[in-house]
Amino acid sequence: MIHGSRNAAANVEEYAAHYRGRGFDLLATTLDYVCGTDAKWIPPVVDLMRWEPAPLHEDDARHIRVVHTPTDPENCQTIDLVDAAHAVGGYGIQIAVGIPHQQCLVLKRRAAVGFDHLRGSFSVNSIENAALGLCNLVGVKQDYRSLLRSPLPWPEIETKEDLREVMIALRSDAALVRGYQVAARAWYETEWSPDVIGAQVADVYRGTM
Repeated sequence: MIHGSRNAAANVEEYAAHYRGRGFDLLATTLDYVCGTDAKWIPPVVDLMRWEPAPLHEDDARHIRVVHTPTDPENCQTIDLVDAAHAVGGYGIQIAVGIPHQQCLVLKRRAAVGFDHLRGSFSVNSIENAALGLCNLVGVKQDYRSLLRSPLPWPEIETKEDLREVMIALRSDAALVRGYQVAARAWYETEWSPDVIGAQVADVYRGTM
């Protein structure tokens, strides 16, 4: 199973060759590792079905609330989010690092927008953002999008320039923010609920036995 960490990312081809050469089936939790190693995808189960989604962004809100809860700020392009928000204006950002997971979820429900990272493949943070009804901002490569059953319910972003352009569009259109919020929660319920992902993971394991 290949999952996360800078060490895994830096050595993923060597890991894949090592274990595949010894007859192991390769499994990975994110699309970048799936594409980079031809591994089978084991998506993470994010069980937030019982959580109420965040309130929808209001037309007369003083600013758009953005939450970012990176495990590793440098590896999650936190500075790019801060730079974009300062350049665009109209955003209030809350960045939380090193706090309990439950606290992260509470903070997310107080925002309308959530930022994950710009590494090219969405992570658990994006799934949580969608589950909690946030307009999710994450960089996803087009090659990875083609592997999904349905389109992602958030703005198309790959670069920090894309991030800035999307934030400009959202700042001036409260209805657009709300639309992404509603679409994100609906996508989670239909594509990423524990029942759906559990069945998908079970199918993968059955195919490796």
